[in-house]
Amino acid sequence: IGGYVLGNIITSVVITVYSAIAFYLIGVPYPLPLALLMGVTDLIPLVGATIGTVVAVLVALLHGIPAAVVTLLALLAYQQFENYVLVPKVMLRAVNVPAAATVIAALFGAALLGMIGALIAVPAAAAVQLISREVFLPRQEAA
Repeated sequence: IGGYVLGNIITSVVITVYSAIAFYLIGVPYPLPLALLMGVTDLIPLVGATIGTVVAVLVALLHGIPAAVVTLLALLAYQQFENYVLVPKVMLRAVNVPAAATVIAALFGAALLGMIGALIAVPAAAAVQLISREVFLPRQEAA
């Protein structure tokens, strides 16, 4: 579980830095507080980045509609990168769960138990992988 939490913190730091740079370049008001908000909400599995994006786009509307559209596009592009590239690679190193298993576990966990299921999905997948490697495989080799 510690590796999973560390992995989430790493992805949150990445989105915080990305958001701060993007908000500053776009000209969104309050770029640093919004970037920190993006990092904090990113800790919430599956919906956190979306919550942060909605808030950031609403604040970007204070600067104008073009800024809001560019902010939305920048954050949606980042979310795709995070979901399909960053999170699987970080979780592979953090909890030693393959990328496909990370995505599938998060989807199943969210579908079965909602936000709580999404929170415990990757550690549960790591536990299942560990048990199968340490208990079931040695028994099959011994038989």
